[in-house]
Amino acid sequence: MPMRSPKRQPYRNHLNTRIDGPSARFAARGAETVALASSSKMNTASRFVIGAITLAQTIVVEKKTSAELTKPTEAAGVTVVRA
Repeated sequence: MPMRSPKRQPYRNHLNTRIDGPSARFAARGAETVALASSSKMNTASRFVIGAITLAQTIVVEKKTSAELTKPTEAAGVTVVRA
């Protein structure tokens, strides 16, 4: 009888949210995931999804990015750094 591998447990991010898929596995291997985003990309939709915003612990945005644009990201528990 062939041996069965143990069932893989889903990864959990820093907010203890279940994440899965290749990007999630990659992000879970790092000590911290930091993303860069221009203000034109905040709160917009993309044809390609890498993962939930909570895959990142920190997002770096331009200094001029309004608080209104970053509020949903911060509400999700992600630190926003203006640089």
